[in-house]
Amino acid sequence: MKSSTHQQTIADALKKQLAISQTLLTCIQKEQSLLADRDIDLLESVTQQKLDFSEQLELEELKRCSSLRALGYAEDNEGIQKYFQSLTDIQRKRLENFWSKIMANLTICKDTNLANGIVLETSRNNAEQALAILRGQFMRDETYSQKGLTSAELGNRNLGKA
Repeated sequence: MKSSTHQQTIADALKKQLAISQTLLTCIQKEQSLLADRDIDLLESVTQQKLDFSEQLELEELKRCSSLRALGYAEDNEGIQKYFQSLTDIQRKRLENFWSKIMANLTICKDTNLANGIVLETSRNNAEQALAILRGQFMRDETYSQKGLTSAELGNRNLGKA
């Protein structure tokens, strides 16, 4: 493949990653809203959309990285910055703008997704405690005993068999 083809692949991948990252951010924010509203039916479909957008983002990342490697640049932030420096001013400014917006979107996505995970984990713990109470089981509120040992009852469940 010619270098101009790789350059176009990188530009196209960045443009698509920007659009996908914006859509992913909207999706994760929608997930946050649904968690607050406890709308489980819609939450399931939004979670699947989030996974689909993440996969699309990853596919574009693979294309971008492959073309960067083919042009002799590293796949990391330093490599793409060096690549940007090889471009004309107009191209560089456009792609740097895409890149900075992608990074900003993904930082917000990560932070919001972590917050969503905390909400889900808290809800799961509350449900486990409620079920334990209904079953007449005793659950401790502490993770460690006075001797520093972990509690066997807290969050202990089988996830599957090998």
